Amino acid sequence: MSRRKKRPQSAQPAPKAAKSLAKPHQASNRRSLLALGSVLAVLAVLGLGVWWLNRSSAIASTFAQGEVTSCKQIPPFAQAQGFGVNAVLDTQARRVRGMVMYDLTSEGQEASQPAPYQHPSWAKAGYLSSPILDRDGAIYVGAVPWVSILYNPPAAANKLYRIDPRTAELSELLDLPTAAPANNTNPYGVLALNYDCNTHSLYVSSVFGSTKQQQFGRIFRVDLASKKASIVLDGVDSFGIGVYNGSSGKRLYYALARQPQIYSIALDNQGNPTGQPRQEIDFSGQGYHGDERGRRITFGDATMQVRIVQFDYTLTAVTNPNESTLSYRYNPENDSWQAAE
Repeated sequence: MSRRKKRPQSAQPAPKAAKSLAKPHQASNRRSLLALGSVLAVLAVLGLGVWWLNRSSAIASTFAQGEVTSCKQIPPFAQAQGFGVNAVLDTQARRVRGMVMYDLTSEGQEASQPAPYQHPSWAKAGYLSSPILDRDGAIYVGAVPWVSILYNPPAAANKLYRIDPRTAELSELLDLPTAAPANNTNPYGVLALNYDCNTHSLYVSSVFGSTKQQQFGRIFRVDLASKKASIVLDGVDSFGIGVYNGSSGKRLYYALARQPQIYSIALDNQGNPTGQPRQEIDFSGQGYHGDERGRRITFGDATMQVRIVQFDYTLTAVTNPNESTLSYRYNPENDSWQAAE
């Protein structure tokens, strides 16, 4: 059983003030539905919804309770290429660097028509993370090594890329600032991204520069309107991340990269951190091996799914097929999560 500890907890470092910066089942680890916040991004609109403008209040209590990604749109370039609502963006294909777009048949298999498509620019950043779409159909990815660092040099592991929704051109959005230099024991930087429709914010987890002895990881918020990044949390190695609007306001949830735990921190109406982190879930003993980490966090209106996998900062981590999915239900009375029956 998953275990929740008493709250509030503040074992993780307190967030520094946000500041602007210039700079068990077998599963395919880099494939899954957009509805699950994954690497295989279904380009169907999963509810057009309405996104809310930023408010001036410091407490994010004016947003409707539930998940925050329903405004995501189909990129116009996908439609122009003849792809339908079953089209996917796949960063998992080992024979092809970058991303490939293709349609699915009614049986869920790769369709031959229209022919799979890859814009020439999609391979230039090497192997990529899960693609995240925004309200305009733009796509965001990080560079994540796959099997080797031949096409993903560690020095470039903290770069974010944007794919233009109309031209399909991939270009560098930001090179996120680091707290320590790259080292030969950790090839990773950006691990996960997620989007918040309410604030038009992209959240990014990174473990760039971390060693076996010390955490130099950061969680960033990227204001997509200004294309500026700020630090949400400093000195924390995190893996999967996601935002949920609960009964007491908006919170950013993040899975620790070194422990089987999920923490959260409150966000204001602009998407910036406020208050101290608190522990939400301890899933020790769950999964194939009992020492997994939260690779991906996705939300429904009152549900959370956490995909867990072993992670040890080596290149085998992203190719490990032994993933499990844990399910939780939201309790609005005490703003907490319990394991689903």
